[in-house]
Amino acid sequence: PFRLRVAPRRSTPHRLVDGKSLALQLIVSGRFHACGRDLDYSDIEALDDHICRCKLGSYRPGKALALAREAVSVDCTPAQRAEACVALERLTMGAWGELEKLRRIQQSRLAQLPHRAAGPRCRAPPAEYLESPKPSRA
Repeated sequence: PFRLRVAPRRSTPHRLVDGKSLALQLIVSGRFHACGRDLDYSDIEALDDHICRCKLGSYRPGKALALAREAVSVDCTPAQRAEACVALERLTMGAWGELEKLRRIQQSRLAQLPHRAAGPRCRAPPAEYLESPKPSRA
């Protein structure tokens, strides 16, 4: 799991989130907001590092953010902006497909839970624990 800081400038407290799912959601939505706050660039870098370190795929929110900035930059030529738009659209559509795959997997696993829960979850306690306690004679 990815440790997303609750407070942007402090390392604790944090929330554990699915890093791949978060990255895909950020790319698809285009909104860099999670767990009730806007994400800082350091959060995006940390998420990119997590995705790379854990080998969770090639979809990195930092790349999407860079392409989005390039697509609207006045410093780029119209051809560069158009190329950035196309690359961002390709990245977004790929991330959307991956997110749908991930959701299908999660739904499939959730659907299997009731079947597992029907069986015994733990061993029965020993019989002596089930008997009512005898009153003590004092």
